[in-house]
Amino acid sequence: MVDCSVMIHAPAGKAVDAVEVSGSLADLKVTALEIGQTGEIWVGGLNGLRRYLPGSGTVPTVYTEDEGLAGNNVTSIYRDHNGTIWVGSTVNGVTRIDNGKATWVELGRSFAASCFAQDKEGRVWVGTEGQGIIVLENGKEVQRFTTEEGLLSNTIKALGVDGSGHVWIGTNKGLNKWRHKKDGFIAFTERAGFTGIEVKPNAVCTLENGGILFGTVNGATRVGSEQETDRSVPPLVTIRGWKVNMEDRPLVKGVSLDHTERSVRIIYGSVALSDPAAVRYQYVLEGLEEEWQPITTTTEAHYPALPAGSYIFKVKAMDRTGEWTDPPAEYSFTVLPPWYRSWWFYTALALFIGVTLFSYIKVRERQLRTRNLILERKVDERTAEVVAQSKEIEGQKVEIEGLLLNILPKEISEELKEKGKATARRHEEVSVMFTDMKGFTKAAEKMTPEELVNELDECFIHFDDIIGRYKLEKIKTIGDSYMCAGGVPRTDKHHAHKAVLAGLEVRELMAEWKRQREAKGKVPWVLRIGIHSGPVVAGVVGKRKFAYDIWGDTVNTASRMESSGEPGELNISGDTYELVKDCFECTHRGQVEAKNKGRIDMYFVVRIKPECSADKNGTRPNEGLLKRLGLELGSEQFA
Repeated sequence: MVDCSVMIHAPAGKAVDAVEVSGSLADLKVTALEIGQTGEIWVGGLNGLRRYLPGSGTVPTVYTEDEGLAGNNVTSIYRDHNGTIWVGSTVNGVTRIDNGKATWVELGRSFAASCFAQDKEGRVWVGTEGQGIIVLENGKEVQRFTTEEGLLSNTIKALGVDGSGHVWIGTNKGLNKWRHKKDGFIAFTERAGFTGIEVKPNAVCTLENGGILFGTVNGATRVGSEQETDRSVPPLVTIRGWKVNMEDRPLVKGVSLDHTERSVRIIYGSVALSDPAAVRYQYVLEGLEEEWQPITTTTEAHYPALPAGSYIFKVKAMDRTGEWTDPPAEYSFTVLPPWYRSWWFYTALALFIGVTLFSYIKVRERQLRTRNLILERKVDERTAEVVAQSKEIEGQKVEIEGLLLNILPKEISEELKEKGKATARRHEEVSVMFTDMKGFTKAAEKMTPEELVNELDECFIHFDDIIGRYKLEKIKTIGDSYMCAGGVPRTDKHHAHKAVLAGLEVRELMAEWKRQREAKGKVPWVLRIGIHSGPVVAGVVGKRKFAYDIWGDTVNTASRMESSGEPGELNISGDTYELVKDCFECTHRGQVEAKNKGRIDMYFVVRIKPECSADKNGTRPNEGLLKRLGLELGSEQFA
């Protein structure tokens, strides 16, 4: 304002008041205006917001950041249907003022609020500079629209609602219309009838007939009239041609390509009569891609190195109406495998190998029969006795070695055989896992000893299979408790990941076990699992009935992780969490009091992160994670 005052226009024959603001606005600039309750004027500036009551003789009320305003540089003011005043600022976004009290609407990010509007559902639409539109309901963000949802630009200049309830959005690249019944945007550019390149800031006016006027550098554009109808005719899309190894090919559906013709470029396009520049495309190559590719304006798709297989290319288009082509245009083709990967080659190879193997077996059988006849004539009773004794000794040796390997790790067993003793060793990086059955004692009271031992044995056999797949070492079982460790006796840099994966699989196994027992009317067994990582000392104790065991504070802390956990949960320490947080989603429990250990950071492992998981529930690792951990079995082995 030049004279630094706000002029109030009254009906004909009434006085015209002027509100003097020069003494309070920074740089003598008015940045936003709004009419509040009867006789109330809201004036925004570079140094806050003022509320005037002309003719009352009272001092204006000043709102700054100290009074709850989001930012002192006010960019826009709006009064909704309920009388709430909404104030936009350049940095911290939006402030709402109810009954004179200002409250900052915290949305978790910085943005400049450029304009406001309220739709028929009572939601407040907030236009921003560069971040699209934010939709608020009861002061909370419920939706957000950007160019990805169909806006012409993320820089919003003005907002208006017509008589039909459609929200009109003025941007620096044209107009958008939001159809509240169809939840979609229509775009209006110069070619679609919009007279200006961009809408001027807050240059919007609602007309009595329900239409809206938008101001531009080229004049005003009226939209949203009563006679307007929504036309929803999607553009026609067609596949115009394709290139194979950079050479044009005729469009013949179902064509078969040689295995050397793997570079394919498909050209497509559409016919849009209203606004060709607003057309967007999506395409997918079935047989290679599972989902549609992101929306694009390009009119060709390039696949530089297709593997052998059958493919169907599909493409659809959307123009300013927001309607997609249905059905999409399609083109099918096949890339043949090389001759040495064809079915007839595999068949011939299998026949050749079969005939060769059969012939070899027959020759070997004939040789063995001849040799056996010769040996039978030469061997005497003594030789037969020696052979029998040797076989018996060898069988006993195998049995003894197998029994020893069931008790001790292979490295420790070999050391005992060579040196007669096993040296205790310190391992700096080890993950120790404990499990314990909650409700075991109660269930045991209702079972015979045979039933109890059989069910516990079946459960621990499954545990043995799981830790074996993840290359962990079983230490011991004590009653209904099970103890194992990763990183002993061999150093393993992925000890923590493998221990947590094993813990998750044990948790899923026991959850299914619980459901089965409950379905049979039995008392369920619920497992607590705890893992901690750190240094341990490992070795063999005793001379009779010896066993491989581990000691140290890490073992005690791991036991506290199990006892401080919850039934059905995998509880890990903060040390373990730091080692595995890249692959697992965990819930921080805070510092939990552990017996004789004080307060320890603990986490519940929720699931494997989606990028490392082979299933949507996050219970099984994908092949990428297994390969990273050095587990060479296919992912189906870890189901």
